[in-house]
Amino acid sequence: MKELKDVYPGEAALNLDKVRKYKQMYISGSDFPSPELVCIGNYYVVRDGNHRVCAWAECFKSNSQIKPISFVLSKAEKPTETAEKQFMAFAQYYGQGIGGFQKIPQIPESVYYEEHGKMMHKINIWKDN
Repeated sequence: MKELKDVYPGEAALNLDKVRKYKQMYISGSDFPSPELVCIGNYYVVRDGNHRVCAWAECFKSNSQIKPISFVLSKAEKPTETAEKQFMAFAQYYGQGIGGFQKIPQIPESVYYEEHGKMMHKINIWKDN
């Protein structure tokens, strides 16, 4: 399966409170389901688990002995054409690996939806590809 260095983020922005919660759970030794990937073109994009990957990356920065994160291919239905365009836009905008996940803005829950929408426009995910 793919390693983090080969994986791209699949979100425009992340909920800061959710990332913090997952980070504390990782630190306390909790296990989580593996993040799910979807293959779009040459990109392996996180379809489900972007918050967990980001939390893991933050823990890894301060403790390189943390258990490696593992990924699985998503068994969900193939993404719609619109979703595929969004995933491609996120992948191209942020890049791959830990660096890509660290670039995703983490937004407080109180303003998450408003700011997430602004990031979607900034990334220009609705442009014709």
